[in-house]
Amino acid sequence: MGRISTGQPWVASLPKSAAAGLRQLRRLPQILLCEEAETLWLRGDRCDEGLLRSLRKVPGLQMFSLLKDQQLLPAGKAVPRGWLPGHDPEQPSQPLPDWQPISDWIPFQMQQAGLPAQRCPRLKLQLMRIEESSHHATHALESMQRATETEPSSVPKPCGMLVSVAVWKQFVTNASQVRLRALRFAVSSDGRVLVLGEPLPTLPASCYLWRLQRLLLPCGYVFDPPLEAALVMAICEVEPEEVALFLPSGEWEHVAEENFVPVTRSAVAATWPAVSDSFSLPPTEVKPKESPDG
Repeated sequence: MGRISTGQPWVASLPKSAAAGLRQLRRLPQILLCEEAETLWLRGDRCDEGLLRSLRKVPGLQMFSLLKDQQLLPAGKAVPRGWLPGHDPEQPSQPLPDWQPISDWIPFQMQQAGLPAQRCPRLKLQLMRIEESSHHATHALESMQRATETEPSSVPKPCGMLVSVAVWKQFVTNASQVRLRALRFAVSSDGRVLVLGEPLPTLPASCYLWRLQRLLLPCGYVFDPPLEAALVMAICEVEPEEVALFLPSGEWEHVAEENFVPVTRSAVAATWPAVSDSFSLPPTEVKPKESPDG
């Protein structure tokens, strides 16, 4: 069976429509990239465990081992499928592709915010509403907080939210700079804006979030069964410079810290043209609970 071996040449392909997921790889100089029709191809001379973990986080990426005759062996398969671009013997006149460092293809843009284009479907962790099973859920919340030396609280304080690009743009346009100073944001190509900071503005958010180390969870939800943050981060392979964003459905995705930028009107203006006017927000609406002391 085909297996991506460390220390060996590797190749990967990705639809151009999913190119936003490559942003997290732009600082890896050992990766080369070329374009072929509607497909992006990546390659490297040597793979290691760290690189493999990074590649597996890119939604839609398909991995191949590169055989000596330039055939491609899909990961987990026993039969080669296709050839390295420019090496198909049935197309001898095909020009060799223009391979370039991925950092040249994805220039670093400090003033644009970014999130992965898709959620990661590989693993689904169960979440439950606190009010659905009050005693059990409250105990789970307290256990999770104690494991991270967080003072137990029945009402975790919201520190983030998901809103639409249109709502976010309108808020930033009208808000004072003093109000924006404590916030930072990232935007996905499907129109979700992840806002972090305190105090949060009062906006029609699809989901409010509370933070447990490098995990962002929907307000009013806890893991079922209760899991320590360190275990969840290990399961989800959350790197030190990332957070894992969870939705009420249990789906999650990696968000690199470098994708967040401070909230300024110029940052929003730079990000806005790259985002489609049609967007899809998480379907479940979760609003923060009011604390007992108001």
